[in-house]
Amino acid sequence: MFSISFNPSDLKRWFTALARVERTIRFHAEDMQRRCALEYKILIAENLISNRYAMSYPRYNRRYADWKYRTLREAGYAAGGYWDLTRTLVRSIGIRKVKAMQYHSGITPGAMAPSTSWFSDTFGTGRSVEVDFYAKINEFGGRRHPARPVFTPTMFEYASNKWLGQALVSMRSIQSKWR
Repeated sequence: MFSISFNPSDLKRWFTALARVERTIRFHAEDMQRRCALEYKILIAENLISNRYAMSYPRYNRRYADWKYRTLREAGYAAGGYWDLTRTLVRSIGIRKVKAMQYHSGITPGAMAPSTSWFSDTFGTGRSVEVDFYAKINEFGGRRHPARPVFTPTMFEYASNKWLGQALVSMRSIQSKWR
């Protein structure tokens, strides 16, 4: 027969450390999701602003390229500048809590781009466009618009490079609570 004896102060220290670890795990279960959503939001905005994936896009047809250049120049933008819709798209990207421990990073539902030049000849006039509609056309293409995806490649970029970094932050925090 054998017996186990514990030093009461050691046992108290173990239970205290276990309680700290448990609190940290509960905190990081939600906090990691929020941090990932925020980091993904920032990465999407950076990729949109920098045109990171533009090299893989099909070229504009000549008529559209001429019209876009002329319209931007008349509006005072340097050639190759961004449409107001792109700036509105970047401003519309946000994070929101969907459920307990679930965050969503993406376009704020129902966000509208004010009168824009998407379908008119004069910059700053035209119909209002829902930002998510504009993003879908960019991402997947439309009748006359080739797909110019940014969300999908950014998702793969984040999943392969950044997500594990956030998991490591959480794991290190949990590890530090066991002393």
